[in-house]
Amino acid sequence: MYWSLLDNYEWALGFEKRFGLVEINYDTLERTIRPSAYVYKQICETNAVVE
Repeated sequence: MYWSLLDNYEWALGFEKRFGLVEINYDTLERTIRPSAYVYKQICETNAVVE
């Protein structure tokens, strides 16, 4: 299971750690879909982990 849909603020680390399925550039607010989002999409669609 993924931790977060978007990069978010962590109390101990601020915006330093990025682990969402969608990366956010906080300067421009541009969002970029990470490769892990496509893997998660495939898992959801097939209801299985396919190699």
